[in-house]
Amino acid sequence: MADDISGTIANNGTLTLNGGTVKNDISGTGTTNITADLTNAQTIGQANISVNPGVNVTNSGTINADTALTLDGNLNNKAGSSLTADSITNNGTVINLGNMSVGGGVNSGNITGSGSLTNTGNLTNNSVIVQNSVANSGNLINNGTISANTITNNAGSTITSNTQNLISSSPIVNSGTLNLTGSATFSDISGDATGKVNINADSSSFILNNNIQGNELTFNGDVLRFGINGDLANTSQFNFNGNAVDLVNNNISNTNFGNLNLLSNMNLMLDGNFAQQTLDTISATGFNSNGNFINISHINILEPTTAPSFSISPIGDNVSGSVRSALASAIRYTGGELVYSPIYKYSAEYNPANGMLNFTNLNGGDKFNPAVLVAPAVTQAAGQVTMWQSFNTAFEHADTFMPYPRALRTAQQNANLYALSTDYNDNIDVIAEMGYEHTNLASWVKPYTSFESLSLKNGPKMDMISYGSIFGGDSDFRTLKNGWSNVGTVYIGYNGSQIDYNDVDVTTNGGTLGITESFYKNNFFTAITVAAGGGFAQAHTMYGNEDLTMIMAGIASKTGYNFEFLDGRFIIQPTLQLNYSMVKTFDYTNAAGVRINSDPAHTLQINPNIRFIGNFKGGWQPYASIGMIWNAMNVSHNLANNAELPQMYTKPYVEYGVGLQKQIGENFSGYGQVMVRNGGRTGVALTAGFRWYIGRNKDNNNKTFEKNVSNKTVIKKLKSTNKK
Repeated sequence: MADDISGTIANNGTLTLNGGTVKNDISGTGTTNITADLTNAQTIGQANISVNPGVNVTNSGTINADTALTLDGNLNNKAGSSLTADSITNNGTVINLGNMSVGGGVNSGNITGSGSLTNTGNLTNNSVIVQNSVANSGNLINNGTISANTITNNAGSTITSNTQNLISSSPIVNSGTLNLTGSATFSDISGDATGKVNINADSSSFILNNNIQGNELTFNGDVLRFGINGDLANTSQFNFNGNAVDLVNNNISNTNFGNLNLLSNMNLMLDGNFAQQTLDTISATGFNSNGNFINISHINILEPTTAPSFSISPIGDNVSGSVRSALASAIRYTGGELVYSPIYKYSAEYNPANGMLNFTNLNGGDKFNPAVLVAPAVTQAAGQVTMWQSFNTAFEHADTFMPYPRALRTAQQNANLYALSTDYNDNIDVIAEMGYEHTNLASWVKPYTSFESLSLKNGPKMDMISYGSIFGGDSDFRTLKNGWSNVGTVYIGYNGSQIDYNDVDVTTNGGTLGITESFYKNNFFTAITVAAGGGFAQAHTMYGNEDLTMIMAGIASKTGYNFEFLDGRFIIQPTLQLNYSMVKTFDYTNAAGVRINSDPAHTLQINPNIRFIGNFKGGWQPYASIGMIWNAMNVSHNLANNAELPQMYTKPYVEYGVGLQKQIGENFSGYGQVMVRNGGRTGVALTAGFRWYIGRNKDNNNKTFEKNVSNKTVIKKLKSTNKK
């Protein structure tokens, strides 16, 4: 025990202290091992001192390890006391309220308290150092956290640290070298030209929001960001050897780079308030480009303007003539021909002769940012196209029934009374093999897809893939007055699309529900349909993702007449289809924070068409079709933060193509169709159709025919075989 020792001790060997109180000085070049709790009010001076795990040492005197201090326990260095080690290995805890000086070593424990810590050697901190003051006169590598009221890095010394973990309440006084990594803001730094600050950012962005006074700054990272208070006017020199400087902070200000020395090209990102015709600006007290350039690569527009044209300089005021001229020559605009605000877009170019950026507000629908046009564009591309496809499909019964010769259609409509004469002229094989497909209830499905581009009037050109399936069912024929007959149809469908325009991607999904009534008399037919639906869209723009919801409704009619040739082998069928649709996109706030308000969009389409139909042996029915579609009425009203967006609609286009229909057995038929579009819609549309007959009247197959030898008589009244 230390209590058992009287007098001073000169230890040049090994001394073990098993606790107690040190009453006299211990000196020498030996080693002292402290193995139990110890209190020291004297002086312990040894080459090596160690404290075992779990041992508590209280020092109110002096402890000096000339070679090494190994601390695995706890040491409380009281106020006014001194703890000195040429090298420290700390795996325990030091509470330092006095003065602590180390000549290097490794701190893997905690050093806390209101004292002062001085390093004069190579010290690595892997844990926590919290002191009133930290002074470095050696090489300090901070892998943990250092926090103090004052941090001083003396001349010829180096501190290497992540900025987030080097915290000083007052400016760091630097006369040596600070090697900083990380991506966060850091404490103010002051000093003179002998001090150097090297920012070696190890992430994509490094934020400079405080002043560096007097030191030379070198940036070797990717992006150097400046906060509102960021300024380098008081640095002795700013060496830029990185990728970009980001001044975007939603605030217009001037950033003084001090004495700017370009060691690489600088990509510069700025805020711009076009409503006030102001930009973030840069200035410098001196400038050396070394053959490098300042490339303005991005402008963040805070407020737009509708001014036709305007010019702004990116160079600040109070810049000497020679420096201004050198900066103007080194600046280039590389952000592309267009600059985007959340609503508008502008053309931009830079004139190095006068150092001015020149902007022009574009005209018409082209002046809007594509990101703000999602609602009107999707209304046309997804909503109106969906209704158009639904209307086309809604007339399925007329489209598949009217290609048959009148003789066969008449027999189908009067299936309980009449049948075809099997020796009808030369059409015996053709007519007989076609079957009686539309006599009874039927269900059908029509899958479709198209690959096309849409040219919207006052809007963008859009690439679009649409797809879906529509399911329906037809009633029996109903006999009306004056030779008319009627079929009712109900249908439901799924529709989806992928839309791409000007770096905007939109995915839509939705559904429709409708009813159709078809009316027939001889070679004339007319049909009317009513449909409604809804859908969801997700758009990805330059600002992020946004969701839209829309509802749709409309009414359409289709009227046509068959001109038959060669006893129905060949049919020319002109038709006229009229479509009215309403699409409402609900109001929403887009990813850029712009409020989009949309009134219902109303469209009236006119589609004259002519089909050329053939009826051949085996039930084959090829056909060709050509038509024209244009919008006779387009009414829409969309606002973006009270800015009127353009009325968009699909330009007229021609649609032509071929198809083939085939009766397969008694209960099934199918068709396939390829249509090509040119004009406002350019591309190809693929459609297929499959039809099943429900509750077919098999008695019709057992009817007997009265053979008529007259070539003029087409049908004969049936003898009823089941008359009672």
